[in-house]
Amino acid sequence: MMAEKRMFAKSVITSDTFLDMSHSARNLYFFLSMFADDEGFVCNPKAIIRQCGCKPKDLEDLIKTCFIFRFDSGVIVIRHWKVNNNLQKDRCKETVCLAEKATLTENSCGVYEMAEASASKLDTIRIQDVSKMENECAPFGNNLDTQESLNKDIITNNRVVEGSEEPKEESATSPPKGGTHINDLKHKYGEYRNVLLTDDELEKLKTEFPTDWKQRIERLSEYMASLGKSYKNHYATICSWYRKEEKNKAAPPTNTTHPKVKYQPETINDANKWNDPGLWAWQGAAWARAEKKRSTKNDSS
Repeated sequence: MMAEKRMFAKSVITSDTFLDMSHSARNLYFFLSMFADDEGFVCNPKAIIRQCGCKPKDLEDLIKTCFIFRFDSGVIVIRHWKVNNNLQKDRCKETVCLAEKATLTENSCGVYEMAEASASKLDTIRIQDVSKMENECAPFGNNLDTQESLNKDIITNNRVVEGSEEPKEESATSPPKGGTHINDLKHKYGEYRNVLLTDDELEKLKTEFPTDWKQRIERLSEYMASLGKSYKNHYATICSWYRKEEKNKAAPPTNTTHPKVKYQPETINDANKWNDPGLWAWQGAAWARAEKKRSTKNDSS
């Protein structure tokens, strides 16, 4: 009985050659792989093309990019079948396409190749070699481990570069392409991982604000995340905010008027509290208003 499950290697379906194809061609590749036998051969590719709504051009694209081989008989084979699927021998049903299989060989990665003696007899168009992808045909689990370790982002010249799995308190071990100096690499800080600082800028913050540099980074991180703000230089922004704080502390109070004091007749003889001429003028006006209000009330009664 033929196996029911099919797998796909990330090294194959995430390669540049595969992703450069149209969505329809990639979709056809998945359908052909699902309907292939246990050794990667498909006897009725035209029927599968009609079933999944693709076009014959999509099949030609797969042939040109060497993801499949086509034989004179019309049979096709998935070239990277054994990279995608590793079936146990006792569970693998031998293909019925023995004549086509006899014209194939396997390289060290398990990728099908055309035998040189029969290559000229086969209707296969090969434009480019995907040897780069074959070099990446490691087991699927190893690829996952590699991807999981790349979970740190390093920013340089507005470009994200993959880093190590350690949280950012250390620099990259080598400069990125383009000759950018290692000290120019910017790392993510703050609760929302949106404050970008180089190692030199971080050291300057620790020197200038030894007691609250972390709080200042968190304050900027929260502010940008909540309001969607962005700044060209986050170190300069933190320093600018500090200068504004100091300026506000040094500025004299803007309100120089006398505070309003409620009328308290029992304190009228306290010279220390009532020695301001301006306050006397204001208090006299308040008494005049109160007297006018009482007289109006008496007249009405």
